[in-house]
Amino acid sequence: MRSLYRRFKPKQFYFACDHHTYWRTEIFPDYKGQRELTPVKILVRKAIQGFKEKHAKYCIEAHHAEADDVIYVA
Repeated sequence: MRSLYRRFKPKQFYFACDHHTYWRTEIFPDYKGQRELTPVKILVRKAIQGFKEKHAKYCIEAHHAEADDVIYVA
């Protein structure tokens, strides 16, 4: 990410973030249900949550949406 920032030199940037629940799980209860929760995934989720709390002004998040949904609509 740092190399992209240096290459393109944007004046501003934002991160599309997942909401903690997804609309797809309401329609498809097994959506992403087969994925194992590993210690690494737990650490990554904590790091992302910490980033979102610290830099909320750079995060775009929509209720019940995943990051790719947010990007698609934007």
